[in-house]
Amino acid sequence: MQANQSDVPKREILKILIAESSEFQRLAMSCILEFCGFQVIACRNGLEARDELLKNDNEVDLILLDLQIPIMGALELLTIIKNIDNLKEIPVIIMDVEAEQNIVAACLKAGAIDFLMKPISFENFKSFNQFVKKKPKINDNNQNNKEKYTIVRKIGRGNTSSVELVRNSTNQELYAMKIIPLYLMNEQERKYAENEANVLRVLTAPTIIKYYESFTENKSLNIVMEYAEGGSLNDKISEYSRQGIQIPKDQILAWLAQLVIAINFMHSKNIIHRDIKTQNILLNKEQVIKLGNFETSKQIGSDIDFEQPFFGTPYYISPEILGGQPHGKKSDIWGLGCILYELIMLKRPFQSNEIEILFEMILNKPYDMDPSVDQDFQQIIEKTLQKDPKNRPTIEDLAAIPCIHEKINQFYKDHPNEK
Repeated sequence: MQANQSDVPKREILKILIAESSEFQRLAMSCILEFCGFQVIACRNGLEARDELLKNDNEVDLILLDLQIPIMGALELLTIIKNIDNLKEIPVIIMDVEAEQNIVAACLKAGAIDFLMKPISFENFKSFNQFVKKKPKINDNNQNNKEKYTIVRKIGRGNTSSVELVRNSTNQELYAMKIIPLYLMNEQERKYAENEANVLRVLTAPTIIKYYESFTENKSLNIVMEYAEGGSLNDKISEYSRQGIQIPKDQILAWLAQLVIAINFMHSKNIIHRDIKTQNILLNKEQVIKLGNFETSKQIGSDIDFEQPFFGTPYYISPEILGGQPHGKKSDIWGLGCILYELIMLKRPFQSNEIEILFEMILNKPYDMDPSVDQDFQQIIEKTLQKDPKNRPTIEDLAAIPCIHEKINQFYKDHPNEK
């Protein structure tokens, strides 16, 4: 008697993600894996692979990483995978045309389960089932996520979002929840919103606002972050200005060093912020800087295409962005220079109520400087506020300046548990 089709158990299709830079190898492996009955996600580089893995609906069963993938290397991507709760149990196999022992050993130590030499044999492809330990499907608890947070009060508002102070009913801790209404956005704008959550997931520096979780509910993206109860650097500058007193040099250096730590970590991941301003620099109760608001951030080499005429706040925008020129890490250095100037002078380096005059000042006019300002500060400002980005220092150059380097070391000495 012939069984009904509905009575035949369906074979579960496993999903494999490949990160391979060679188009030929990527196509060949995809074809063989699909022939073997696997579903395949093929990525050209580590950044594409990371973004695919961070999608909420992507339940990958096995990851194949080429050791030579560009933009974000195999070891860096592997480290990210093993530090994210819903990804860390996915088995990862690394592969290469030759075994570079040091790199292979580092990847295996970081959590890879095996190393395969390329070209991978057909028998190896067929045997990938043995590496997969299927996790039970986790129920989608998104509908309950927001219920565990009680709104205390509104603490901020942006162009397309609001920030609420919330209390977690499980641990009674306070957090900041950014609420972004997706139903008001087109597809491209939703991509920008999701980009912020993806960027925050991988930025784990001690002076960058800490990410806890994100979820979509009631057609809004909710990003739960560390609550910085000390307000913003903008608030602090206004406070000193109202009192008519200067911020002490030692405090300025401490904040500058902490900002350098944040930008250095960000740039090491090839991420640029593009809207570094005093309103986006928060302070915790110990007055330690926490860089936040990554709405306009971008990973160099990613396909996030921002089509706004310019990014960031007009007072802090770099000349190259304002002029519609290609831009990168040096735009963040300009923002840092603007902030240092404001901390010292208690005013912005370029300021006008008329936008055309402001833009002309940024593009072509020098800033004013009080000759009595500390020479170290004058030199740093002069270097960072160069109109031509090629003439600005890198963040590594700034970190090596003795007065900044000393404060960076002091920060880690005072915070020994920070990475």
